[in-house]
Amino acid sequence: MLLLLLTTLAVTAASASTPATSAADVMFWIGMGPGDASWNKTAQAALNFSLSKWGRPPSSVDDTGAAKNRPTVSFSPFQIPYVVNTAAGASPLVQIVEPPWSSNQTAGFASLLPLRKLGKIIVPIVLGGLTAGSYNPCNPDTNSTCLAELTQFLISPARRTAAAKELVALATTHGFSGWNFDEEWHGTLSATGRSSNALTSGWRSFLQGLATEMAAVDPHSTVSVDICGCGGDIPLENISTVEDYMGMLPQDWKGIGVEAVSMCTYTNASGKPYRQKGKAYDVFDERLACIYNSYGPTIARVGLGQGIPSFNPSVDELKRQLRHVTAANLSKLAVFDLPSLYSSVEWLDIIYDSVAARAALH
Repeated sequence: MLLLLLTTLAVTAASASTPATSAADVMFWIGMGPGDASWNKTAQAALNFSLSKWGRPPSSVDDTGAAKNRPTVSFSPFQIPYVVNTAAGASPLVQIVEPPWSSNQTAGFASLLPLRKLGKIIVPIVLGGLTAGSYNPCNPDTNSTCLAELTQFLISPARRTAAAKELVALATTHGFSGWNFDEEWHGTLSATGRSSNALTSGWRSFLQGLATEMAAVDPHSTVSVDICGCGGDIPLENISTVEDYMGMLPQDWKGIGVEAVSMCTYTNASGKPYRQKGKAYDVFDERLACIYNSYGPTIARVGLGQGIPSFNPSVDELKRQLRHVTAANLSKLAVFDLPSLYSSVEWLDIIYDSVAARAALH
């Protein structure tokens, strides 16, 4: 009876008019803590943007036709982590949690003011109970209590609705324009999720409800989810029959007003050929093709990473990745913790030109 009710709710929700995600062309992930350092970094980011093509008047940016195809930008700052606490009796359901680098959040909101003048603020969030008060959410694959709490949350329309309303209220109070569920760190439900239609249906309903509630108060809001990777091992498969971490299939993401961010695409060691069964593969190309074929350019956002010590931080590598994204017929980017916000106007101009040139094709 419960399964029938959940299925009916999912069908009803899917048939409702859900506003599409109003996504910026590029989402910059910014890893910084609160306090004076955060002020300095956001101020430096604002300065670099003002000096780059992102900050110039449209009439002065004409080398790529960007005056009429001006890219848009949003920011997702790591210094303000939230969790939807699925533990029974949690109140409020949405809580700000202590990040691993600092216990001081007092400057977190105020320090974002310079970035708000440049683009939307999309705040990171995770779904799931906490483990011993830690920022890392519990893993439902290895923690039976976590799985039980998550299940009870997702199958409860009342608790899903309450959490969505709390998220909307927080966004309205603090001037956020959306939420990005940082779920690739959540652990996977691939072993249990697809065998439980209740989990998949509840997750879809929760995301769709949140997207609808956010759009009602902010038509330019965004709700996105980090799905991490695509297609399993190389050579990759289109994942129409392979579940992701939440027991979701690509078609489950369609029609709910949410975009899927494939943040596990950003290893730029992928420029080296990968050999399997006597054939050489470009890992990055394989993943991009999988994302396009599985999700399509409307739902999918490609994650790129540059500010990670083990990655190649060169301008040539950035250009290589952007060329491949364009060739894959994709355009929306999530750029992880790159140094350009703090040190390189050149990087910002390269990203701007690539996205503007892509927009000019349509």
